[in-house]
Amino acid sequence: MNLFAISIGFLVAFTAYNAVQNLESSINSNMGTASVTVVYASLSLSSLFLPTIVVRKIGPKWTMVISLAFYSTYIIANFYPSWYTLIPTAAMLGAAGATLWTAQAIYVTDLSKKHARRIGDTASNVISKFFGFFWMAFQTGGIWGNLLTYYILQTHDPSEEGRGNSTSHCGAQYCNENIFSATNKPPSKEQIYILVACFVACAFLAVFLVAAIAENVVMDQLLTADGEEPPPDYMSKAVNWDDALATFRFMRDNTDLKLLIPFTVYLGIHDSFLAGDFTRDYVSCSWDVAHVGFVMMCYGAVDAVTAMVTGQMVKYVSQAPLILLGMALNMATFIAMFLWVPHPDAPMLYYVMVSVWAIADGIYQTQLQALYGVLFSYEASVEAAFSSLSVLRSLGYIIGFGYSSYLCTYVKLYILVATCILSLVGYIMVEVRRRKKLTGKPDPTVVTKPSRH
Repeated sequence: MNLFAISIGFLVAFTAYNAVQNLESSINSNMGTASVTVVYASLSLSSLFLPTIVVRKIGPKWTMVISLAFYSTYIIANFYPSWYTLIPTAAMLGAAGATLWTAQAIYVTDLSKKHARRIGDTASNVISKFFGFFWMAFQTGGIWGNLLTYYILQTHDPSEEGRGNSTSHCGAQYCNENIFSATNKPPSKEQIYILVACFVACAFLAVFLVAAIAENVVMDQLLTADGEEPPPDYMSKAVNWDDALATFRFMRDNTDLKLLIPFTVYLGIHDSFLAGDFTRDYVSCSWDVAHVGFVMMCYGAVDAVTAMVTGQMVKYVSQAPLILLGMALNMATFIAMFLWVPHPDAPMLYYVMVSVWAIADGIYQTQLQALYGVLFSYEASVEAAFSSLSVLRSLGYIIGFGYSSYLCTYVKLYILVATCILSLVGYIMVEVRRRKKLTGKPDPTVVTKPSRH
């Protein structure tokens, strides 16, 4: 029930936030892109010190509740978007996101390990399954939020789609031109008000679900690989600046994490391209803003199914083949995007592109977080490990959204190709190190049932 509660809560919250983020570059232009950049800059900076302090003070459940409440402020700001409303609320949302995702990762990892002890399975298998279920539920939010976007923002008769549109400047050749024209009109203020009101209601509902249903669990066996309990005062002990800098020290000192830096940053650049560039440069530019919702709904559905399937597959196939498959699919998609000139007369290609992208993302979302859980959940500072994930992924978002308004799309695709290759090299090195450590040693992630004698 705890896993179900936070999965549904996050689904509802990010039904709203992800749909808003997908539209920022299209409806609020450079100001929208700048606000999203601020979100991830704030998230990255805050992840260096806030999660350790907040999670230890109030626990993972209430950290998630309070953090989700801050997400509603940015959504509300879209009623009256300006530099004075979007930027401050974006900064608050980023700080909340730092604590939210660290608390979520700790909470799900702890639930996984407790369940593994009860059934006698390996912690690594259960962690992948639980994160797979969470991300499956989470990604379905892309269906509902984007479905609302499509039907509320429609500005013309669907039978007129594609007529008279010149799309030669769209796709890889897009260089920050105005995407609107006589045949591709922006949505009205009334449509935006209705859409934002629906998303604000979703944000409030998410806070209620997590607060009312999820249990305030006591952290158990989260820190040690040998099965010892954490110190009894762990969650209540005083937090000082030494604790606050734990994330920075962990990133500096842990070799496996250093090798995963390209992969984790790449995931942020990868996601920011889809949300900020693909939606504008390929969909809004050549089709219209309303179809961002429909295309991204397809993405959310495929991503959700992939997350669930890959979460279950790790029992039969190890993480490495799945992650390598995701990178291969990404490279194929990048090549196709270089060559593709999008046009609404061939609508199926939009869905094919996002579907292949979504398969890769569904693999990354479950397996990278599970990999962090397996590699680092036994470290002395587990919050620092998961905070590092937030910091590095946010850095990727900052980079991706930061250059979004200044570079042509084909240049961004070259950057994606380069970072994907670096990610592949770093990940392979981590796997080699991991296999060497396990050679001739018992798997430290195996959790056996306690003896009854």
